Amino acid sequence: MNDSGVEVEEEEFRSDYKKVDGIMFPHSFTSFEDGEEIEKATITNVKFNTGLEDSLFEMSK
Repeated sequence: MNDSGVEVEEEEFRSDYKKVDGIMFPHSFTSFEDGEEIEKATITNVKFNTGLEDSLFEMSK
């Protein structure tokens, strides 16, 4: 369903896989709605496990 509430067929394709820290990760994402390309994104930099603080994931009270 799109933003207007109309039912549509959505597809997302990932490509341009590159190895990052031993993990194959897609660097290109393309989205289609009813066969028409609506969005394209390219990843230029990926970092895994960069040492985020646990407090970032705590639920607020």
